[in-house]
Amino acid sequence: MALLELENIPVILDGTFFKIESVNGNKVVAKCIKCVPAKSISGCLTATSNFITHLSRVHPSLVSAFEEHKRTVEPPVRGKRKMSTDDQGLTGLETKKKQMKLAVQFNINFTLNTTMTTYVICN
Repeated sequence: MALLELENIPVILDGTFFKIESVNGNKVVAKCIKCVPAKSISGCLTATSNFITHLSRVHPSLVSAFEEHKRTVEPPVRGKRKMSTDDQGLTGLETKKKQMKLAVQFNINFTLNTTMTTYVICN
């Protein structure tokens, strides 16, 4: 697998701080481009803690630069979930309130209609 074919490479491995040397499945070896001579760090594509730990221990002044770089490169992942809407444009909470209101009305109407006794007087 060529390095250029990898999708979703973590920001820390994009070449700004670390340059990927090899990838074997999920395992990755990358060189720190700030170390002289360059130091190889092993880690995973899904967990970048080894690379971040190297930055914080060996290059503490670069941690804020990495955080800023990460903010500018990565789209925000977390945030409030979008509320879904039904076919009438109501959100989940509004739909639930509407359903409860209809259920109460149904129960009142059903109770009134079933408890009323109709008397027919025949002569």
